[in-house]
Amino acid sequence: MFLDWFKSKKPALKLKANQEVEVEFCSDNVFKNYFTKVLDVKSRNVVLKFLGTEHRPVKLEAGQHLTITTLQDDKLYYFETDVTDAGTREFDIAAPKDNVGSEDVPKFDENCSIEAPVSVEYRAINLTYSQSAQTKSLSLNSLVLCCNIAIPEGTNLFVEIQIPGITPYSFKGRAMRSKPDPDAGGKKKFLCEIEYADDAAQEDRMSIMRYALYLKRREQRRRDRGEDDMSKKTTH
Repeated sequence: MFLDWFKSKKPALKLKANQEVEVEFCSDNVFKNYFTKVLDVKSRNVVLKFLGTEHRPVKLEAGQHLTITTLQDDKLYYFETDVTDAGTREFDIAAPKDNVGSEDVPKFDENCSIEAPVSVEYRAINLTYSQSAQTKSLSLNSLVLCCNIAIPEGTNLFVEIQIPGITPYSFKGRAMRSKPDPDAGGKKKFLCEIEYADDAAQEDRMSIMRYALYLKRREQRRRDRGEDDMSKKTTH
């Protein structure tokens, strides 16, 4: 009984090659976030692919403190660690031990909705200019945007979901309904629901939902640090 209880308290994170992870670190008093992949897992350290892009790689140094977050099975895992060695194409971090936290994640089905501020650009298909917004919530079938103006019901839209570090997801959508945002604090804002069109692939929708979970955890770290405005303290 005692051994069973002890085992249940230790999150069973088993990092694997090619697994996606989010890396967060503080540089010049700004928290920065990047997605990368695990290259190799050893007993004492984990090898990760370099951060950034081929043309703009991010240089890390031994001793840099990091927070690692990753989705695995039905849990979101996170832990703090340090860079143990850094090269031009990869870097090593200390392997997680007993410092791993976790939380259950919802099953991505038609009943699942996630509240998270994902950046979106949208425009009516018959117009040439785009507008920017953030999501209030996301599901597999639709997005709810926080907009400065209401989008007329039935408007056909071109929508682009901007996820840092990867090619944006682009698809067509249709405005379903708009209503005043009750949480806008006196500002004139609207919650506009956009239904995905058939060209939005199921796997793309799943990827957007996964990204929303990373953002929710990032928001929780921001609150734990006592920050009121994530946009002033983080970059992507």
